[in-house]
Amino acid sequence: EGVTNTVTFSSLTLLATGGGQCAFGLGTNAVVSLFLAGTNMLASGRLRAGIEVAAGRTLSITNAPGHAAATLTANGGDRGAGIGGGNKGHGGTVTINGGTVTAIGGEYGTGIGGGDYGRGGTVTISGGTVTATGDKYGAGIGGGDDSAGGTVAISGGTVTADGGERGAGIGGGHSGGGGTVAINGGTVTADGGEYGAGIGGGDSGGGGAVAISGGTVFAQGGRGGAGIGGVDVGAGGRVEISGGTVVAQGEYGAGIGGGNGGGGGTVAISGGTVFAQG
Repeated sequence: EGVTNTVTFSSLTLLATGGGQCAFGLGTNAVVSLFLAGTNMLASGRLRAGIEVAAGRTLSITNAPGHAAATLTANGGDRGAGIGGGNKGHGGTVTINGGTVTAIGGEYGTGIGGGDYGRGGTVTISGGTVTATGDKYGAGIGGGDDSAGGTVAISGGTVTADGGERGAGIGGGHSGGGGTVAINGGTVTADGGEYGAGIGGGDSGGGGAVAISGGTVFAQGGRGGAGIGGVDVGAGGRVEISGGTVVAQGEYGAGIGGGNGGGGGTVAISGGTVFAQG
């Protein structure tokens, strides 16, 4: 409890063999700096995250010096995130500064963020190549089933976030609002699942607060969802764009704003290059 430590994964494979088993988890109030070397793969059993970082825990990930090509793949069990919360667990604080990181949620879980019924926590990405894939009802990065997206900040790197059915690419899971998303650098591709926004709410969820001041952002909503904003009857929330290049496309929803049947919310554009199509 309360441990602060540095850990290096070097060509490590850890595969849980049973339900409830976790390949790698942080204890209460733990703060861990994780360095990557070689090719690493972890997978947990049902109800657990691939790398479990529950609320109150902090994990930072980067490549070890001299190992720019290092990779990590983390697979959550059913109802667990790839990296973040397990079943009914909110995500903690996850920071990615380098390396190639792939996080795949189990059913009802996110790629990075909350497990089933878990909010997204705090996710910060400043570098590396990050791919986060949510399963059914989970966001790519953000909230699990029936849960909001938490806080996501991206300032660099290449980020691909794919929501599962009824989950946002970045933001809320099924019925969850978008939380707070800030992007000021990097290349970000966010695809919502069916009835999910690219960036914003999950099915029937509002868009939350999205601020884009730099970088290149591609946001594609699934059926009923905005590219950036709400889904179905969910309102668009607040979207502020002051820089960068933004391409936002909805499917039966606004490019930027509300979902199918949802109000537009507040959209303020003061700079950058913006293409929005509903």
